[in-house]
Amino acid sequence: MLYTADGGVTWAATASDPFLANDHILSVTMFRVDNDTLRVLAIRDDSSAGGGNLDVAYSDDLGVTWNNVIIGAAGDTAIWNGALFARNERHVWAGYSEGLTTVTAKPTEVNDDCDTDSGAGGTINLVGVNLVFGTDAAGDNLHTGVRFRAVAVPQYATVTAAFIRLNAVNALANVIMRARIYGEDIGAPAIFGTYPNFVGRIRTEHYVDWHDIANWAAATLYDTPDISLIVQEIVNRADWATGQDMVMFVQNDETNPSDVNATRDFESWDAVGVLEAEIHITYADEGYISKSDDGGLSWTLQETTEPMTYVRFCDENVGMAVGGIETILLTEDSGATWTAPAATPGNTGITITCCQRISRNVLWIGYDDGELWYSLDGGASWSQREFRLPADCAHLDFTINDLMFFDAFHGAFLFDYKGPLSVVSEAIYITNNGGRSWEMYESDSTAFAWNACWVCGYDRAYAVGDATGALGQIDLIEPSP
Repeated sequence: MLYTADGGVTWAATASDPFLANDHILSVTMFRVDNDTLRVLAIRDDSSAGGGNLDVAYSDDLGVTWNNVIIGAAGDTAIWNGALFARNERHVWAGYSEGLTTVTAKPTEVNDDCDTDSGAGGTINLVGVNLVFGTDAAGDNLHTGVRFRAVAVPQYATVTAAFIRLNAVNALANVIMRARIYGEDIGAPAIFGTYPNFVGRIRTEHYVDWHDIANWAAATLYDTPDISLIVQEIVNRADWATGQDMVMFVQNDETNPSDVNATRDFESWDAVGVLEAEIHITYADEGYISKSDDGGLSWTLQETTEPMTYVRFCDENVGMAVGGIETILLTEDSGATWTAPAATPGNTGITITCCQRISRNVLWIGYDDGELWYSLDGGASWSQREFRLPADCAHLDFTINDLMFFDAFHGAFLFDYKGPLSVVSEAIYITNNGGRSWEMYESDSTAFAWNACWVCGYDRAYAVGDATGALGQIDLIEPSP
């Protein structure tokens, strides 16, 4: 944890850390308790420990010493997401999600998995001990498809992690091996049959590039990169229900192909073993809103709801909290009661990532697909605010990570997107007219994934995030007048 005492000119690590080495700090807030004491509150993710209580730590000496406060009930399962917001020295709110469930699924019959070869008009192989993807000696594309049966993920569940585990059949080594992973964009996919049927299946908008695949050793398990966005897109469909089947394609990246004769293979269901492809999906169970009336020393549960990711108040009484799919809650009595607005934005089936309530009537919401929505009548109606996308913004892999206003006019949001060659980049947008228009701030940093921002004046804000190579960075945003 870092702090600054000179407006961000220099930063230093706190004397001690509030949590264990494997925990992740999800959100930090600070406020002055009295003239001599500045209190720092931090909320942690303890899911890496396999479960436990949800802790908030506080320090009254700028991080020299820390004290933990339990805000989840004893025996609660792991926290995976959370946000803190302090309105003043007494009133603090926490919106968080506890409880993670992991499910697995496999193919269960011969036509549940296959591989294909695009050469000679296209062929499909439904029977064989191994499934091959990559590029063959003729330069043709080799693709695979697997139908995972009875995937027990509820509709609109918040997917936190997902991957496919593959068991290599042969030892294969090539210089450049590139794959791309899609899902099938349907709630109840059929078994595989013909090559035209395989090619004609509609792929999901989200995909994951799996490039520079290392050499494989036979009879060794390998995990794909995280495919949670693909799974989220499928379970957000109107025709999805828990227990339905799910298809994933692991195929040669046709836009940036593997070397000729560069392949990898994995065990199929037909091998009659126990190591056919297996999908692992983790999703969040429940969300909560808790409040402290004594500066974070004790907490009272206010609301049990969908997984929560964000909470904001514009005064001691008027606030909002968001999370999951279309979960928006409003309060005007300091959180004693929470109610949904009369309407929701038209961005159906997309996770809400952040929010800001400027007044009783003015609400802003950011989405996981990069859309920005606002309401001027307390949520009775909503409109989308358009803004100029970065010139190198590729495909649909973008999101709004954070959003904050300093006052009714000055604000910023962080736009995370996939740039050239799948490099994650970030754009920072600012407004000085209450969000009627947004201008992209040209940061000196590139290839950064900014995670959070704090607007602390009409001409000053901070952004914090991860750089390429997992290095941390704090940037000062000082737009020109």
